[in-house]
Amino acid sequence: TDCWMVNADDSLEVSNRCRGLWWECVTSTLDGIRTCDDYDSILAEHPLKLVLTRALMIVADILTGFAFILLTLGLDCVRLLPDHPPTKARVSLVAAAVQLVAGPDHSRTLYRAGRSATGKMYALNTRV
Repeated sequence: TDCWMVNADDSLEVSNRCRGLWWECVTSTLDGIRTCDDYDSILAEHPLKLVLTRALMIVADILTGFAFILLTLGLDCVRLLPDHPPTKARVSLVAAAVQLVAGPDHSRTLYRAGRSATGKMYALNTRV
């Protein structure tokens, strides 16, 4: 789930409060209706764990985008530096290193996107 903090006391409450990275939700225990609201301010007083997690997520997203651009430039089908295969290989290795720094979850997302795109390209090329 997207909930990082959930109220877990044993009182007779009529709602459950769930806090995520970017919003806060309240679910009614009587009818199950869930209402979510964004936090009033990103810069407001929040727990340190929440602020650090947000910052790490943003940095990981930026690094993943940079790695994707580098990886695209390192592909054989891209006509950047066509006479320098070792340089293209180094660009691809740098992209892999940046992606590893970004984190394993982002690496899996990029891998799935690449596999999906490759599968679609292969399907388009094999049609008769």
